[in-house]
Parts: sequence; C-alpha cells; structure tokens
Amino acid sequence: GPVIQEMPEPPQILPPHPKPQEKEPEPAPQPEISDQQKHLASISAPKTSMTEDDEAPLTLKIKYFSESRKDLFSLFTPSVFLSQGDSRNYLMLLSTLTGATSNDLDEPEQRFLASCFDISQHMEKIISMPELGPHFMLDILKIVIKNNAFSQLSNTIMNRLSQIPEMADQVMASVMSSSEQSQGTRSTENWQELLGSWTDNVDADKAALLLARMAAELPMKDDQYKSALAMASNMILQSPLTVKIVEENSAIYAHPPALTTSPTWEAIENFCKGSLKFINDYGDQITALSFFGLLNMLVSLVETCPPLVDRFWYLYMEILNPYIATHTERLDQTELVKVLSKIPWDKATFHYNDTSTLITLSNHISVNSAVTKLVFTKLDWRQFALCFAEDDVEQMENGLYFLKIFMDINLLEPRAIPSDIRQLVFGIVNKPNWYEEGHFLVDWRLAPDNEFASVFNGESLMRLVKTGAVMNDPTNKLLENMSLLRDVARWIGTSGSILAAMNEIRSAMYLCVGSIDQATQKYWYLSNA
Repeated sequence: GPVIQEMPEPPQILPPHPKPQEKEPEPAPQPEISDQQKHLASISAPKTSMTEDDEAPLTLKIKYFSESRKDLFSLFTPSVFLSQGDSRNYLMLLSTLTGATSNDLDEPEQRFLASCFDISQHMEKIISMPELGPHFMLDILKIVIKNNAFSQLSNTIMNRLSQIPEMADQVMASVMSSSEQSQGTRSTENWQELLGSWTDNVDADKAALLLARMAAELPMKDDQYKSALAMASNMILQSPLTVKIVEENSAIYAHPPALTTSPTWEAIENFCKGSLKFINDYGDQITALSFFGLLNMLVSLVETCPPLVDRFWYLYMEILNPYIATHTERLDQTELVKVLSKIPWDKATFHYNDTSTLITLSNHISVNSAVTKLVFTKLDWRQFALCFAEDDVEQMENGLYFLKIFMDINLLEPRAIPSDIRQLVFGIVNKPNWYEEGHFLVDWRLAPDNEFASVFNGESLMRLVKTGAVMNDPTNKLLENMSLLRDVARWIGTSGSILAAMNEIRSAMYLCVGSIDQATQKYWYLSNA
C-alpha cells in the first residue's frame, strides 16, 4: 500500500518517526488521503478480544465527528461477532456503547449505532442454540434496556421473550429493575407498546406472578410508575387474570365476617401497598394523576365484578384511606368522590356481614365526611334491616351505629338520604303505634340498653358541629335528631337507654347555651348570620 508521509494528530494510531540520523531521499508523491481514512485514524479502536486474565473493560474514546461521521459509522457491523459465535465480545461491545454519555456521542449518533445491533435475523438461531438460548437474549436485554437509544432493540427482544412463558418473570424483573439504572428516563411509550403482546401470551397464573414481581419492585419514581401501572392495569382488566379474580370471588365471605382466600386479590392489594409507599430514597411520591389512575383501575375492576365491592371496601379503608388522609391538599376531593361514585355500593354486603364495618364508617365521617356520605347513602339498608334478630347482640349494636351515622348525615346533607329510608327511620317519631303499622326499618325494641349507652356516650349529637364539618345552620336537623334519639330510647324501654339519650340531649343543649353571641345576645342556633 502507499506510504503515508504525515497524518494530522494520530499519535495513538501511528507513533512518531524517530529523529533521522541522516538525510533521507525525498519520497515519491503519494495519493491524497480521503476524509474517511482521516476519521478512521482519529478513533482509538476498542479491543475485539480479551483473555481470561484481562479484566480491563472496553473503553470508548470518540471525539465529535464532522458531517461525514456517519460514513464511518456505516462500517460498524457488530453482528459479525454473532456470525462468528463470539457472544462474549458482542456483549462487551454492546455494554460499551450503552454506557456512552453525551460527551462521547450525541443522541442521533447513539441511535444510529444502536440500530447497527439488529439482532432480528440472528434471534431464532440464538434461541435454539443450547450454549446461548433465550438467556443470552435476556443478557442483551439487561444491557440495552438501560439506554433509550436502544429502545427498538429492547422492544424486539421483549416481544420475542414474552412468547416464552418461562422467561416472562425474568424479563419483567429486568424491565422493572432498569428504572434506577437507565441513562435518562426509559420511554414510557416504548414500555406500553409491549402490553398487548404480554397480556396475549400469559395465562392467569403467569399474570399473577408478573403482578407480584411488579409489586416487589415498588415504590418507584412517578415517571417509571406510570409504566408499571399501565402494565398492571392491562393484566388485571384485559388478561385471563380477570376471569380468575371473578372465579376466586364467587363468594366473598366464607363464614362472616371471615373472607374467603383470594391469592389474586392479595396480589392486587400488594401492588396498591407498594404503589403508595413513601419513596424515602427519592423524597417524592406518585403524582395525584397516578393515584387516580390506580383508583380508576380498581373501580373498573369492581364494575366488572360487582361482588368485589366488599373486598374493595377493606382495601380502601386499610390502604387507600391512610394515603388520602395525609394527602388531602394534593388530591382533588371532588374528583375522589366522583370516581368512588362509580362503585356499585348497592351490591355491598359488608355492612351486615361484618359488624365492625359500621363502626369504621362512623369513625371515618370525621376523616372524610364526603366519602362517608357517599357510601352510606348508596348501601342497601333494607337488606341490612332483615338481618336483625333478638339474640344477635352484635347485629343490634350495628343497628345503633347505623342510627348514629344516619343522624350525622342528617346534619351534614339531609337531602342525600334516600327519601324511603328517611321515612322509615323517622317513622317512629311521635307515633305510638309505629310497630303495629309496620312503618319502620329497625325494630329498636331489640336493641340492648348497655350498647346504646356505649354508642351514644354524650358526644354523638354535636360531634360534627364542634369540628366545623357542618357548614349550614343545623338547628332544625339537630332537633329532629334529638326527637329520634329520644323515641328510640323509649322503645328500648330501659332506664339505661333513656338516661343515655337524655345525657346526649343535655350535652347538646349545654353547648348551645354556652355559645351565646355577646354582640347580638343570640344563641348560635337561632342566629341567621
């Protein structure tokens, strides 16, 4: 070949000539060096092989190219390694390029080089080779998924591996764990492009396993969580997992209040728990938009399978409610009620199958009165009333908590109470023959007086007024509640119940008298201000 007399700055490729000891004859004229040759000479070529003892990683040292830099890239053919069966160096070269920063390569250059790693024509052969197989493809995925420039290669591999059931869990682990190691933010859109193939190629058991895998990786930053939520929603709502959930929950209560076992629902609960954990390492949480995305997913599932409303109630109170209570400023309460109103609460049975739920609902009114009002006014109270029996003390105590919540809602927003339920509850007021007429919801004569005194302990009538939850003048409704409580105590007919009712009324009156407006000399409940 031609002898090159001089090159611009290629010290790492061509060492400098030694000082001449004597004058050399003038060389013959040489052909002009092309731009491509100059660019080739400006690169420190990475090693193409390593010995077992050589642990030094491959390094990439590339300066910014001129406009003809792409011509040089066209010579980049890493698939040669695969053709020659050299998987080790293929992975090393791939790892080198995925670790390149913007100081080494700009984004278009990274994407161009990434496109050179087209593995589609070698994929089936690799998978069929015992010494490589799908696990080699997984090794490639673990490398390329860290870098957005390799999204096309990532998608190609994930689509293929998703068709191999035994690889699904490992692929999901690689996808989820990559969020902390990626160069930049992994493209949410690219993840979601895979959802169809994932749900089309996994059965219910595999979908549950993948859901558990995602839950194990939570919590995560919100931009990554959006992809996890999208994948979870797709599996829960559109895969065979939905059918399995319905089958497991054909009967919610085994022996009330004990629930039947539902491993799939437990996986959903774990996903929700992980989603709402505080991210200590990041100092942030999922956005309100992501929270409502999670809530809408659950609501859609319950709409598909109404019996799940009972399980949703427990999930809401144990997992969602604590998060909502500590993030009231971030979460739109109107939107919260709007989403929860889609739940088929009229199909619920928890309020009469589990006597603790009305105690929980009664306590919840001071935390979120809007949600309590929504749930209370939608539940089937006629079916609730059919469950009362004289020898069931716990159920009758439940009835007293119903009365307590009813009076609270009557203060907050009386129009929210269904008219038929209002008529049945107030049917006993000032009506001595109410029982003979059959115009009642609950036979209060069965209520135990000691439980009555426990539920109405002197603070019930005024508790929402004192906390400021009642925004309008409560005078009329407070008097209605006093009359109702008095007549319920009369029909129980014991001295303990009558004494407890009078204690409640006296406590309310004491607060009213003690709240006189010094400027107008009017009591709070008589003031129109």
